[in-house]
Formats: sequence, structure tokens, C-alpha cells
Amino acid sequence: MTLVRPSDTLALVNLTDQALRVRAVEAASTYDVEALVQVTQAYMTSGSRKGARTSPKTLAAYSLAVRDFIPWAQNHGVQLLRPGRRDGGRYVAQLQTRPSQGRGKTGTLSVSTVAQRPVPGLTVSRRHGSATP
Repeated sequence: MTLVRPSDTLALVNLTDQALRVRAVEAASTYDVEALVQVTQAYMTSGSRKGARTSPKTLAAYSLAVRDFIPWAQNHGVQLLRPGRRDGGRYVAQLQTRPSQGRGKTGTLSVSTVAQRPVPGLTVSRRHGSATP
């Protein structure tokens, strides 16, 4: 158990790798969306190539992706700590057939929108909208 408030992303940045991993495992096991967003942001701010210079738009995009993926995973029986081999592809297929929401657009999400959604362990081809592990 950590003594860090889960709402403080900056405090998460200062945790050791092991403590951050424990927080991530706790959040993943309970599908805690906000905690997973904070863990993702903490990693991107301190452990990614750009570190603290990571664009606010990039942080917002990853946060949106986490907020979208976690409820889907929970509703479809995906174990976040041990996802199935086809789970990433199932999520991408759902994105490809999901109706667009917002800005007055109709139809399904565009290939570029689907390709922008980060899915752990999965690469999405912008050209064909296909998923590969």
C-alpha cells in the first residue's frame, strides 16, 4: 500500500518503479479508470522519451484512450493484467464499427481516428485500419 493520494499525478511521478507498478496493478485489477489515467500520465511524464516535455495534447489523447478502453475491457471480460491474444483486435474492430460521436459527423470512426487510439501491444495500420500484434 502506498501513502500517495491517487489523485496526485505529480506525486506518482516521484514514486519508485516498484511502487508505481503496485499502484498500476491495483488500478488494473479493479478497472479504476482515473487511477490508470494518472499512472499513464506519470509514466509518460517521467519514463517516456520526451519526459516532462510530452505535449499536453499527447497526454490528453492517451487519457481519452484509457477512458475509452478500460470500460470496454471491463464490459467484454478482458483481464487488463493478462489480456487475451485477440483482445486488442476485438477492441480495434469495435472502434472501426462504432458510430462517430461529435462535431456533426455521421458514420463510423475514420481510419486515422482508430489509428490514433493507443492499444497496448498492438499496432494499427493507418492505411488499412488493420491491427497487428
